[in-house]
Amino acid sequence: MEVNIQEQIPSVKLIKGQKDSYGWEIKLFGKDTNKVLEELKKVNNNLLEEYAGGEE
Repeated sequence: MEVNIQEQIPSVKLIKGQKDSYGWEIKLFGKDTNKVLEELKKVNNNLLEEYAGGEE
């Protein structure tokens, strides 16, 4: 059974480091690399805004 990328939910592991810094691991699987990368960028940008003040 093939799952559409829009139906998948990214797996995010949020890691709190020293001095209240944050890091994360994002997992998302799919056959279309471009769609997967696009979705990963969206998730990463949302996490950056929430936990890093928008800084990369």
